[in-house]
Amino acid sequence: MPTAQRNTILDSVVTALQSISGAPNYFYTLHSESVSRTLKPIDHVTIFPALFVAEGPELRKWETFGAQLLTAILDVVIWGYSRADGSIAMDAAHAKEALIHDVDVALSTALISNQFNGTVIDIAPRGTTIRIETDEGVASLLDSRDVGVFRARVPILYRQIWGQP
Repeated sequence: MPTAQRNTILDSVVTALQSISGAPNYFYTLHSESVSRTLKPIDHVTIFPALFVAEGPELRKWETFGAQLLTAILDVVIWGYSRADGSIAMDAAHAKEALIHDVDVALSTALISNQFNGTVIDIAPRGTTIRIETDEGVASLLDSRDVGVFRARVPILYRQIWGQP
């Protein structure tokens, strides 16, 4: 079960993604209900594009000298489903790429360092990468030819005081 700090981070990522609102920097306008922390299979999604946020693996380092801190890098996993709609994208591949762009813009705009009540937050800390994996066309084999799927792993650095939830 995620700690309170992890929940704060995950909820903030959801809020950042809900800010995808069309012009001027976005391709899409997302409905708030299409961004969630509860992953759904493609055949249960009714509003496209859709984004789902989950916690991934985490690396932790306890600093037991000086200021006693827990420093952690939490991988936030974002699943994205997009559909060809004829206006933004004529096919699922282009729709998926447009949605990946929008996720990048939303995260870089909304989540900045040193927020969340003084906890040090850094998205994709120096020396790390954001990993994006696509469905490589597998959705078309599952009779979902007009849906593009991706999964992004976004590392987020955070610190909290030793023993604090």
